[in-house]
Amino acid sequence: MWCSTGYLDHGHERRFIDALVDHEELQLPTSALGCSMYWQPRKGAAYEASLLDHVLAPRGLEFSQPEALGMCAELACAAHDGAPADFDAISDHCPVRVEFRL
Repeated sequence: MWCSTGYLDHGHERRFIDALVDHEELQLPTSALGCSMYWQPRKGAAYEASLLDHVLAPRGLEFSQPEALGMCAELACAAHDGAPADFDAISDHCPVRVEFRL
């Protein structure tokens, strides 16, 4: 599992990760997820979704369509006025499921 904070911004951080994936001949099955966590950029602001968690896999490995579960699935990665369910009790990260196939 790899974490990054600016992947959805398509800026420097995403270019770095994409270059690393290419250089190491990997694939990033989670790159198309809409989000994998929620955060509040400042007190009183809406909670926003972000793609923070990634799965890297060797090229040639087959896998199912990645899914972000929990509050990410429930809220469809949309901003939320209050803390999403289980945000404080469990985690600000959503479970991410990828089934690898042999």
